[in-house]
Amino acid sequence: MQHSVVFSKLKLSDLIDKATKYIVMQGYSESAIRQYTRVWRHLKYFADSHSFEIFSLELSAKFMKEIYGIMDIFHPRDKKERWRIRFIWSLYEFSKNNCFIRQYSYYVSAIPEVYIVVYNLYKKYLSNKKQRSRSIITKLSRIKIFLLYLYNHGIFDIKEIIPDTIIKFIENLKYSSAYKCNILYTLREFLNCDNIAKLVQHGLSNILNTIQSNRYERLPSFFSDEEIKSILLAVNRKTPQGKKDYAIMILAIELGLRGSDIRKLKLDEILWDKNIIELFQKKTDEFVQLHMTENVRWSILDYIMNVRPKNNKYRNVFLRSRAPYKPHEKAYCFYGLINKYIHISGVKIKGRHHGLHSFRHGLATRLMNEGTPITIVSEALGHKSINSTKDYIRINFSQLRLVALEVRSDV
Repeated sequence: MQHSVVFSKLKLSDLIDKATKYIVMQGYSESAIRQYTRVWRHLKYFADSHSFEIFSLELSAKFMKEIYGIMDIFHPRDKKERWRIRFIWSLYEFSKNNCFIRQYSYYVSAIPEVYIVVYNLYKKYLSNKKQRSRSIITKLSRIKIFLLYLYNHGIFDIKEIIPDTIIKFIENLKYSSAYKCNILYTLREFLNCDNIAKLVQHGLSNILNTIQSNRYERLPSFFSDEEIKSILLAVNRKTPQGKKDYAIMILAIELGLRGSDIRKLKLDEILWDKNIIELFQKKTDEFVQLHMTENVRWSILDYIMNVRPKNNKYRNVFLRSRAPYKPHEKAYCFYGLINKYIHISGVKIKGRHHGLHSFRHGLATRLMNEGTPITIVSEALGHKSINSTKDYIRINFSQLRLVALEVRSDV
């Protein structure tokens, strides 16, 4: 059974001692060390009273249920439960790697045991196709949704899937139509994968051949100049965190950089004497050369000179704000950062996309409204194809038409 998995052959007391020394050596703050060790100490007391010596999933589940009322450590219900569980998974990561993975997963694997084989077959298929690691992670997360649906509805063998199973799964999806289509596109590929196609009914994937997606639904909304001003004014630039957050947002607002490129931006890619930033974009591998505005230049300098940890071995411009001071994880997209200041500013976001990418879309819109040629806009955004830029602009044309309809004909 999955709940009997043992994480480490070390005694729990020895594991906790080693993990405690690790966070001290890593320079964790005193308050963070107190939080970790307090939960681990309670876990040790609980283990002793229930005759557990080794750190295991069974022990973790019992502890979280009886002490904190968390019924399922694999599927926390809210932010508070996720926060509690992270202290358990930190021990799990340490028992495996002798270090912490800061982007904690709140479960070891959400894949039911009966579907691990087909899950891995699909993973191997994607790897053999030389797909980007980020694409593989995204597609596997979509297939995980399907496999969990099967398991939760009493289907424990992929051979049991019938057309009605697919139809009911589609009806059960509670996502935007764009994300729903992404899941179904991935499911079609999954069912057509050679090693998996041999296991399911012939032609099962044909049910998914008529997927239709409104590609423009996936494009982000953008903020008006007044809204951007309000969001930036919400940042307290007198604090270290405020200086960092402001610099990140200005890079997106005034240069249109994606979150992935801001995250991996290196000190060597900023040419101060020429006042430009040069980099190869992570998403497209296209080279871009961007002129720094005054806002960009001084906000980055402010962060580097006054906030960024000194004598650090990493070359990334932006490092974590808390120990260990290292680059942000690959999946980090600054979404929480943006939402914090949107909330403070009072800018309305209901029914709108509002991640960092909205700033990038806003730059495209501003450039177009200023009469900038589409080729220049495309170059500024670092698009691989001018058609991608046309998509951004097409949305703006729709908004212009809406404005036109509101103008009185007798004016």
